[in-house]
Amino acid sequence: MPNQSFSVRRFKNRNGIFSWRVDGQLNGVRIRRNFKTQEEAAAEMAGLEIKALQLASNLCAITTCLTEDQVREAESVFRRIAELGRSLSSCVDLALAHDREPACRKPLTEAVADYIAFKEHELEQDLISEPYLVRLRREMNRLPKRCPVNSVSNLTPARLVAYFEFGRASRKTYNNRRGVISGFLKFAMQREWLVEDEAAVREFTVMFLKEQGYRVLQAASGQDAMEMWKWHGPRVRLLLTDMVLEDGMTGLELAAKLRAENRSLRVICTSGHKRDDMRHFPELAEGYLFLQKPCRPQTLVAAVRALLDEQQP
Repeated sequence: MPNQSFSVRRFKNRNGIFSWRVDGQLNGVRIRRNFKTQEEAAAEMAGLEIKALQLASNLCAITTCLTEDQVREAESVFRRIAELGRSLSSCVDLALAHDREPACRKPLTEAVADYIAFKEHELEQDLISEPYLVRLRREMNRLPKRCPVNSVSNLTPARLVAYFEFGRASRKTYNNRRGVISGFLKFAMQREWLVEDEAAVREFTVMFLKEQGYRVLQAASGQDAMEMWKWHGPRVRLLLTDMVLEDGMTGLELAAKLRAENRSLRVICTSGHKRDDMRHFPELAEGYLFLQKPCRPQTLVAAVRALLDEQQP
């Protein structure tokens, strides 16, 4: 690497006037600049030393309209997709192509009121009991207080778990609350107040599968799934994944990496787009199944059961 050192010294020019000179080399280019005061020269040298460090670290200074937080987020995204061999633009285009917004941002308080009214109508039809409706009203009216969010789509798994656990809830109380919220989330999903990619719906899917007797491991991204695979891979029989994951990896790329280690692994890929609209994805191989979202919970369970039955000798 070329010499990047700098110095400041007093200098007398041809007119007999003293000034302060910054002397050195930056990336092989000779630097020689004069200043009236030592302070100005010292400031210039400090700036040149920073540039030299940036060059040595493969960093560069740029002018941007992004805030500091946005720049840091962009750097984090670049690091996450570095191993995928694709550009950031291609990952963004793929994510936007599969992004779905809820039909409306339903305020949580209004959604709760609509759900209670729906269950009251079920009581009138003798589909549920009065004691059950009383418990449901109590839990649903408590939800907006324990989860103070603007809309249903802002519910997160962490908030829901905190709601299930508050007051040092017993296992029975925890499960009762989870059952009530599972019904509420299903109600919200049917009315498109939630989309399948949102955290609350992922939590609902996990809870529903567990209620059907399946043991479920949940990962937030493709990389998280691969880390989890290192510890639990031998016991995993089926992968349920979206076509587009949060870290830019596709569900098929994740499935291919995991099936390279276990060919018997069954895979369910889901997407809000029809299978015919995803020509940029390869055809699904044996052991794969495609489900278009939204799909009914019973449809998902039937697909899981069908693929797992294929593994039986």
